[in-house]
Amino acid sequence: MTAPIPVVIESSLCTRCGCCAAVCPQDCIIMKSTPPAQKGETCINCGLCEQVCPGRGIDLQSHGASLCDTARYHRGMGWIINSYSAYATEEKIRKAATSGGAVTSMLKYLLEADIIDGALVVTFDADQPWITRYILATSTEEVEQSAQTKYQITSLEDSLHKIPQNRIAVVGLPCMMHGMRKLQKTPVGKKIVLLIGLFCWVHMEQEATAFLLRALNIKTSDVKDIAYRSGEYLGGFRVRDIHGHKKFLEKECYNFLPLLYAPERCTVCADFSNELADISCGDAKSLKSPQGHTYVITRSQLGQDVLDDCVEHGVIQVNACPIEEIMDSEGSALLFKKGAFKRIEKKGIPIFYGTEQYTIPLKNKIYECIFCFIHARRRYFRKIIEFLPGAFFNLISRWITRQRGR
Repeated sequence: MTAPIPVVIESSLCTRCGCCAAVCPQDCIIMKSTPPAQKGETCINCGLCEQVCPGRGIDLQSHGASLCDTARYHRGMGWIINSYSAYATEEKIRKAATSGGAVTSMLKYLLEADIIDGALVVTFDADQPWITRYILATSTEEVEQSAQTKYQITSLEDSLHKIPQNRIAVVGLPCMMHGMRKLQKTPVGKKIVLLIGLFCWVHMEQEATAFLLRALNIKTSDVKDIAYRSGEYLGGFRVRDIHGHKKFLEKECYNFLPLLYAPERCTVCADFSNELADISCGDAKSLKSPQGHTYVITRSQLGQDVLDDCVEHGVIQVNACPIEEIMDSEGSALLFKKGAFKRIEKKGIPIFYGTEQYTIPLKNKIYECIFCFIHARRRYFRKIIEFLPGAFFNLISRWITRQRGR
């Protein structure tokens, strides 16, 4: 009888962030496109991978309180020093980015000012340009190439022990930041000097991108490059094939795909605005700016100092933005995430994000029920949607867009 493969955490709890791979002194964690992360043959059972794993959750309020003594707590959005709308002053960056280019500009400045040695960012694989990868960007060119949101779950795959750089920034989703906060308490975690977090409703499996390519009748082997947020803000899914042809789908398509392709673990995550990052960033939808703006929330004194430095040196323009405005703009996604407290309790899952309770309006409860019903039967609905005309797919996407206020 074959012995079971040792795993970091059970499949249903694995976020696939890759923090376990980053902390492993043996560099033996195996990250796959499906959970869970596995321990390799050279594992020495040091326990570090389990120590940093965010799979069982983290108390958002208590851990967030430790980031800054002067921050104030906002129910739903976490600990906050200040909140802004922002954009990159360099037109090339702002045009290439998802929404305003604030994150790209910050990283570029930090590298040029020799404040960091590199940044862990998501970009596309050189050999399979429709698949995403984390890389350590050590040049401004690599940072600029990583601009734009990537709607594809992406794991860290390499150990920090084999990276010579000692001052590293990390850009990632809430699950990544939860693991990074734990990782920073380990010796190798001292390399992580800044956490820039992105807002996240739910992420999507790699198969979601494959579905969009099929919808556009493009083989994965024919893809030259893709962009998830091409064109004017909010943009859309653009593909260019090896023959130079381009095809495009509106951004609204992303609002339907999570019902079919969101990872199971995403549906029980309670953190939308990346509450444990030094700086949290997301689309400033309420401004309806054709060029795009970024919502920016500072949560630690380090994050505030970095942002102030960037503003002082003219790489980012900021304007004060009430946190209530950000919350209202993202209300539907935020309430869905906070509904995770009840979903976790109802399912009896061993995940803990704290003890807060949120009142969910009836409209949002109805949407949550629809989401959960379809998501639980997603393999069946995937087969159906494959045969439906594109017009029907767009109709459903627009309806979901209205329900989510996006």
